[in-house]
Amino acid sequence: MNESGAPVRAHVVCSEDGLADVMEPWWRLFDRVEGRVPYLAPDWMCAWWDAFATENDRMHLLAVWRGDTLDLVAPLLIRLEPGSLTRVPTLRFWSNVYSNRVIPLVDPTSASELLDVLARHLVSGLGASWRRIVLDHVPMDSPSVVGLVQSLRKLGANVGIEATHASPYLALPSTMAEVEATLSGRFRESVRRSRRVSERSGLSVEFQGDVSGLAHVRDVCRDSWQHAEGTGISSIPRVWAFYQRVASAWAEKGWLELALLNDGERAIAFEFNACLDGRVSNLKMGYRTASAALSPGRVLRDHSIQRAVQAGCREFDFLGAADAHKRQWTRSTRQLGVIEVYSRRGLEPALYWSRHVLRPWIRARFPSLYSHLGQLRRSLKARSLHRKSAAPDKAST
Repeated sequence: MNESGAPVRAHVVCSEDGLADVMEPWWRLFDRVEGRVPYLAPDWMCAWWDAFATENDRMHLLAVWRGDTLDLVAPLLIRLEPGSLTRVPTLRFWSNVYSNRVIPLVDPTSASELLDVLARHLVSGLGASWRRIVLDHVPMDSPSVVGLVQSLRKLGANVGIEATHASPYLALPSTMAEVEATLSGRFRESVRRSRRVSERSGLSVEFQGDVSGLAHVRDVCRDSWQHAEGTGISSIPRVWAFYQRVASAWAEKGWLELALLNDGERAIAFEFNACLDGRVSNLKMGYRTASAALSPGRVLRDHSIQRAVQAGCREFDFLGAADAHKRQWTRSTRQLGVIEVYSRRGLEPALYWSRHVLRPWIRARFPSLYSHLGQLRRSLKARSLHRKSAAPDKAST
């Protein structure tokens, strides 16, 4: 109990009607948490559920209340996934390749107690309601993630943690000159050269806080290399609908910042950004392949960072993996990873031991062997995918 003496109670939301009932208190909790980011807001999470949850996903959002106040939300689902011998019910966050980071939202005034409640709920269902827990896209340095792992281990759970990738961000100084001073000499000159080329070419930049620019974003996407590979945000209808819904919600909140690089009346590059509490988050970017010689992505990124500095923002978060074009701007990264919790029944303890005890031991003692085994595993996986793609389509035979 807290100072008011109100008891803590956990409730599972398992339907969209139930989700609607917690929206207002969920928003109030979001406004209380430290380090708010737009992709953890209720509107993002609900848009994700509508766009990406499958018919086989069961909603299992945990809401922890203290009296009439919602103090913790963990957006969870139960999904049947391939196991050693059969399909295994697995508890996951609402996340996929379009997610950036996911953590439980926790009231900071009693985080330890609340995370203990979450941990007990996770462990109590292990082996009964779900056989495995996989929480991915988690920032490893997040206090709520660190606290949850500690709470799970206090309960004696088999907890494995594995780093997946580093995500770059740029801490913003007070002037653009200070940003340029941190860049390598070669890249700094490339940025300045791109500025000169864009000025001679008559390129212009505009920033929009409403959804009117989405039509330009879609047009650029359709002329991009991502669209040619089928990975652009407008390539798949449900993905495009997801970003449209998010953009509309963020425009109403005043968070949306669409950046467009224009060649005359035609947009040739875009950034889909959100600005909240002094942090600019870059969700997506793209440019027309035919305009690549003008370095449109670099030119627009330069303008976006300049705008953030002038606005007094403290951070530009590139999100995603540490791709080369992002590492040119910064050396700072946040480590993301996955938390796995295993049942103590069946083959699960052996799976935990092999992944989180034996594998790290081999990597530390025999790094060359570990690297070779990793290459072999990736090669076998690639061959398997190739065989599947080369197999005839039964529906067409």
